[in-house]
Amino acid sequence: MPEPGPSSYRIKAGLSATLLRTFDTTSASGIMKNCGLLTGAASDRCQLIGFIGNATASSIGKIKVYVNDTAGVNGKSRKRYDGLAYGRPVVPVGANGGLPAQAQQLVSDGTWTWFNDPRALFHNGDLYFGYVKRTTTKSALSVHNPGTKKTTPLFEFDIPQLDDHNNPALVVLPDGRLLAMATFHSTAQAFFHRTSLNATPNLSTDWDSEKKQSGLPGKTTYMNPMHLSAEGPQLYSFARSINLNPSLCTSDSLGDTWAAPRQFIASGTGKTRPYAKYVCNRTDRIDVLYTDGHPRDTNNSIYHLFYRSHSSGLPGGGTLFKSDGLTIKKLSAIPMNHDRGERGTMVYEFSKSPATSPDHWIQDGRAWVWDLAYDSKARPVCGFQVQLDNVTGPNWYDDRIYYYYARWTGTQWQKRFIAQAGCGIYKTEDDYAGGMAIDPQNANVVYVSSNAVNPFALDDLNNVPLNPGQRYELYRGVTADGGLTFHWAPLTQDSTQDNLRPYVPRGHSYNTALIWLRGRYSSYTDFSTRVMGLFTNAAALSD
Repeated sequence: MPEPGPSSYRIKAGLSATLLRTFDTTSASGIMKNCGLLTGAASDRCQLIGFIGNATASSIGKIKVYVNDTAGVNGKSRKRYDGLAYGRPVVPVGANGGLPAQAQQLVSDGTWTWFNDPRALFHNGDLYFGYVKRTTTKSALSVHNPGTKKTTPLFEFDIPQLDDHNNPALVVLPDGRLLAMATFHSTAQAFFHRTSLNATPNLSTDWDSEKKQSGLPGKTTYMNPMHLSAEGPQLYSFARSINLNPSLCTSDSLGDTWAAPRQFIASGTGKTRPYAKYVCNRTDRIDVLYTDGHPRDTNNSIYHLFYRSHSSGLPGGGTLFKSDGLTIKKLSAIPMNHDRGERGTMVYEFSKSPATSPDHWIQDGRAWVWDLAYDSKARPVCGFQVQLDNVTGPNWYDDRIYYYYARWTGTQWQKRFIAQAGCGIYKTEDDYAGGMAIDPQNANVVYVSSNAVNPFALDDLNNVPLNPGQRYELYRGVTADGGLTFHWAPLTQDSTQDNLRPYVPRGHSYNTALIWLRGRYSSYTDFSTRVMGLFTNAAALSD
């Protein structure tokens, strides 16, 4: 075929003779790519790569593909057609504002922070997810069926505060029901919860009334509920509360009533605010990834510890350990006094000294936590960021953020700098990156949001140009060597809106399962975002 020019042709192709997609040089990036003239003397043939759909071979190994030509600009069509080739299945980047073709809008109004988890989970085939609504200023819960693409609103908590910190978190109870928990952002000494009446609570009438746990010893933010089957009906919920430190509540009544919270980590005098991520194996272990404080205020390092249930199954009778199994103290003896050296294992250490490699550390870089999961050997894996001020100039948008992936090998934390995050989302929270998530069903899969032009150019920490308009795009990375290297593919491209705070719902059964925020995010109290979802079993993503 001749090289496309001002009088270009069009081609129609597809997996059905009656449903052909038109490709031409105006097709969106990710739908068609013109590779130019083939090499060879006086060649007048060019190669096109186009997404015509994912196909499954027949029982005898054949795939049918239909191709036709159609008149292009000025009525010209192709001169000749030589043949087809095929590639592995992909999730194409579509023309719909840069979104993948299979992307679904779950709700048109919703946002979240990344310290309330699980903020979404699959249960009996449906996706339950929490978010904060701009229009009502309240925390909400909905259920989505990826097959029918239908979302059903379930309820809103009576928490009238326009603040992304307030999104609900969920836990599956031992009897199959769901518990949702939410709270204000540091303005009330209380939290709120609702429990489903059955194991498939897909209607608002399937939930009991809202309950309030008041009179807490500290103003409370963030909810992280979980259940360990080894300890019977007892539930745990971690939050920021006493002294603005990580605190712990427990319930022995499946969340109907809660004991008074206890301080879990003791640090500072009320302004230090260590930030923590929590995950459990649902049986007998809870892992915690936490910082010294807020990266704006503290030269943050990152630490890891885990709780293991007592062999007797006594609720709360277990022990806190460092990553290597060295005892820190009994859970019954908390708080763990961080300021006096009672700490988890160092994952990333802040340093003012130069480093031989950013895989070790970044000089003066302050860390913050994003996600925590388990690998196939039940060892902890985490994602975090490191932020550095004034890298390319004196303005807040000249700061740069760097994404890291780390895993516990059994003897040490192996960490790698894996992607450029670009700059922070807005001026007063310049540590807010676009976001990072690890697939809890397959910790070899990572998602990042970045506004860097080339997020995977890792050789230069200082020369990191940003996308036009500082637009944030999503990428999916896969490692086959335990996080030493990654293969990356774009999920969004040339987007008309930002794509932020990716999250992989717990309990999914897809090759790719992701929810994220899309739209305008100006601050944690000023946003206009919608919740998007991508659920596909395609074997691979577009390169």
